[in-house]
Amino acid sequence: SPETLEPRPDSETLVEWAIDFLEDADAPRIVDFGTGTGCLLLSTVGDLPGATGIGLDLSEGAVTCARENARLLDLDDQVEFRVSDWDSALDAKDRAEGFDLVMSNPPYITADEMTTLSQEVQKFDPRLALTDEGDGLAAYRALSQVAFDLAKPGGFVIFEIGRGQEKDVGQLLIEAGFVGVEYREDLGGIVRCVAAKKTRCSVGRCII
Repeated sequence: SPETLEPRPDSETLVEWAIDFLEDADAPRIVDFGTGTGCLLLSTVGDLPGATGIGLDLSEGAVTCARENARLLDLDDQVEFRVSDWDSALDAKDRAEGFDLVMSNPPYITADEMTTLSQEVQKFDPRLALTDEGDGLAAYRALSQVAFDLAKPGGFVIFEIGRGQEKDVGQLLIEAGFVGVEYREDLGGIVRCVAAKKTRCSVGRCII
């Protein structure tokens, strides 16, 4: 729809990695920030029996689009989409239960890079979903600590990122409390995703 990005093959990297992390999990719970069409969440949940998820987006039009996609894919009993400014629409029950995976493909294009994009992207993809009008890292600054707070012990975070952002985003995740930061390249050989894990801690010891 006019309120959503057109899904691109680059994002398959995140979906494949999410499935790798959760394929042995029992009824995993996922939250997807900036869900757009819902493609990341729906693709992941659709390949994981028993998985459920919540997709959040600031755009009401995007949420409407995602809900329709869930209905068309017969996944509307496994996912829920909410209009939300980051985690504002998550309630106390959501936070108490936590999530096995927190994921996001947020706006990461810098303001300067916007002028270099193809006319197809500049004219038809919503600017709000492309750029933070700054250095491209604003969403990760906001989401890194949110992701840590929402992830279950032993849970994961995966962010899609722009070219050259892996070290900055990885450092933000470490500062939030995650460990074991890893990177994965897309089909073009560009580092496209960064992931990390929340430790399982008991008295006196932590298990990665």
